[in-house]
Amino acid sequence: MSLFFLSGVMDEGLDVKKLINDGRLDLKLFKQECSTLKNTLNTAWQHKRSKQSVWMNKSRLAVDQKTRQLQNLFYELEHLKESIQTCLGFRSLHEEINLIPEEEYASAVGTSEACNSEHQQTLDRLYWELEQRKKLL
Repeated sequence: MSLFFLSGVMDEGLDVKKLINDGRLDLKLFKQECSTLKNTLNTAWQHKRSKQSVWMNKSRLAVDQKTRQLQNLFYELEHLKESIQTCLGFRSLHEEINLIPEEEYASAVGTSEACNSEHQQTLDRLYWELEQRKKLL
């Protein structure tokens, strides 16, 4: 006897106890098939749950990784902002040194100011001033 027979019996609305008493349904076979069906459903449910659990763990790991990357970017951004503020607040010692005026430097060296960048001019003036001070010693 199979479950197909049982499903047909249930569709007809017959009472299972009556079928057992009439001998048309073997109780041991019925219990065995019900147990097999229960085990099959349980196994299928566990397999589905296992697959969902694996998928959920993979998803969690992916989200955690993206979250960590985002946090790292925020920390890096804050570090860069602090570095920029430090650089903007930096004052070089050469700004405090009393150098001769640019006109005097240009006439003493004999170069025009337009030929070099402002940075290069400042470096040239500092090196020239250093040489002049060494000569005085």
